Amino acid sequence: MSEPMDSKLRELTYRLMAMAPEAPPFPEEEMVQLNPSPAPARSARNRSPLVWVGVAAVAALLIVGLPLILLHGGSAPNPSSTVPPATQTTETPATTAPVSRASFDVTLYFLADYVEDSSAAGPHLVPVRRQVTAAVANGQPDAFDSLNAALSALLEGPTTTDDEVRPGISSAIPDGTELLGVTADQTGGEPRVTIDFNTTFESGGGTFSMAARLAQVVYTATQFGYPSVEFEINGEPVDVFSSEGIVLDGPQSRDDYRDFLPSIFVEQPLAGDTVASPVEITGVANTFEAGLLYRVELENGDVLAEGNSMASCGTGCWGDFAITPEYTLAEPATGYVVVYDASAKDGSSIDIVRIPVNLEAAEATETAAPAIVNLEGVVDGMTIVEPTVNVGVTASGVDTVTINNTDAETFEGGLVDGVQTYYANADVDLTEGPNTIEVVLTGSGGTTTETINVTYAPNAERQIAYLTKVGANEIVADYIQWLTGDAANQAAFEDGVIGSVDEGVPNDYYIRNTNPQLRTLPVADNALVILQTSAMGSVSGVAVPIDEWLGLFKDDGTPWNYETDTVPDWPAPNYGYVGASTVYAPYWLTLDGDGNVIQIEQQYIP
Repeated sequence: MSEPMDSKLRELTYRLMAMAPEAPPFPEEEMVQLNPSPAPARSARNRSPLVWVGVAAVAALLIVGLPLILLHGGSAPNPSSTVPPATQTTETPATTAPVSRASFDVTLYFLADYVEDSSAAGPHLVPVRRQVTAAVANGQPDAFDSLNAALSALLEGPTTTDDEVRPGISSAIPDGTELLGVTADQTGGEPRVTIDFNTTFESGGGTFSMAARLAQVVYTATQFGYPSVEFEINGEPVDVFSSEGIVLDGPQSRDDYRDFLPSIFVEQPLAGDTVASPVEITGVANTFEAGLLYRVELENGDVLAEGNSMASCGTGCWGDFAITPEYTLAEPATGYVVVYDASAKDGSSIDIVRIPVNLEAAEATETAAPAIVNLEGVVDGMTIVEPTVNVGVTASGVDTVTINNTDAETFEGGLVDGVQTYYANADVDLTEGPNTIEVVLTGSGGTTTETINVTYAPNAERQIAYLTKVGANEIVADYIQWLTGDAANQAAFEDGVIGSVDEGVPNDYYIRNTNPQLRTLPVADNALVILQTSAMGSVSGVAVPIDEWLGLFKDDGTPWNYETDTVPDWPAPNYGYVGASTVYAPYWLTLDGDGNVIQIEQQYIP
């Protein structure tokens, strides 16, 4: 083609581009999408009909206008002043206020071996604090904008500061991973978020690395009110992730990645935080019988506060925990918040999570005498056959507990509406017949006393049994053996349940039932029923009217079959362990000298 002809074609191109009308605006949608990097181009089959009309118009102009321009000539326009940019940005109207932005803290999740004497193999997810800039809505960080900022920070990986407080911290997300888009859908049901990465996100590493990077993203993304995450690679939904074949069966939630958590996962405070008294310690745990221990200590090891607590669930299930220890400190100092568990085998400290923090100074506060909110465990009017008294106390400001002038072994339970629970037991001197149990709580502000009336019957028979049928006048019992400790391990080994005595039984108990004999036992008119309740943040006995207890069984008095029966709503919703554990749990039966059942007490099953 000649040079003049080439010049005229360029001129035609510029004129036609300048004549092209602006594209009509898209209709508003409920979906919100952010593309930090250019998104992959859509295929032609997805283009709007308006686009094809525009293409046809440009073709017609070429056919009709080309000969005229070639005939009449003319000077070419300046391309830099007429060619639109490759990416157009809609201008904000003058009446719209500029978007306010500010810096906020978010939590990022990386990987590290930071748990001492861990019962679960690492590395584990480790939360770190990171400051990002996000839009402000109603004085608060915008959730969607914060999500995008957090994901971008996550892709940058750990910093040198992170490594200083958590040595060896790393990320399973490979370098070169790009965030192509984030889509949040707020319409109907739970909010949903879809995160789109480039193909680098699923490259390199084995099964652990692939699953770990998914866990990092899910935990980071779900702190902003989105309960689950769906993944895309280059705009395509992911059902099977990477060459490792990890199946993503629907939206991914935190529950899908619990295996990446240590047995005790502390989410507040984080390493490097500054804390004040009382320290707010929160997280989730899956420990033996939900037990936890904690302490606040200085860098030199001096202990400022320590105690026991409990998660809301344990021994195979994850539970939340919240601990608020108070300490006294004259001047600010560096130290640690430590949360750990005691081994069920030998009592040694395990699963130790040590969090380096900056401790603010804290003055000692005056406290009043312990205020008893609730007193349970030894139920008023119950019969006991041994001189060991166990009580559960919900109270504030307790230092010691004595039972009938005997110092009780005491440990802390969970919090109930911010008030601490305590559990205490002591061997006391009792006389056969009615006795008054005096529980004295002592704190820095004074003492508080509570009394309970019990009957001590050392000659009464106490048996543990499964109940196959219950009624107001008689019950049918299948006696069993309830074994704990070494006896449980030995019996389980003899029965072939475990391979060796050293293996140990789960949860330190074993039930042996070798005698199929059923016994029909009369029930005394004033029989007392005691169920286990979680109302105190742990397990404690509480008296229940016998008619309410009978209502937990079928009309004919037999237990419900959860596999075949349609189980109704339980009539006693305030008792913590109704349902399967109440109906199928063993019960301790106390029988008087005439063989009448005078007390029916549920055995807690961990």
